[in-house]
Amino acid sequence: MTQKERVLNELTWRHSVCSTRFLEAHIPRAAARIAELRAEGYLIVTETCNDPYHNHKTRQVQYRLQQPEQTVFFSDDVIKVVHG
Repeated sequence: MTQKERVLNELTWRHSVCSTRFLEAHIPRAAARIAELRAEGYLIVTETCNDPYHNHKTRQVQYRLQQPEQTVFFSDDVIKVVHG
């Protein structure tokens, strides 16, 4: 599994992922992999990690994979979901 696939896997299965989690998983260039995923169209939000259990000494960030907005159309008992 490539580092990019591992990063996407973490983002898919967790609500948010702290940058130190990627370091612990031996992915030191996670920000570069996230930039690649963004270039492929993934919506990834970057926020400051304020988790009190992480006890960061410096500013660290966390990443969250955002699902695209969905628009639902109802017409003649047919439901059509449009992503985008």
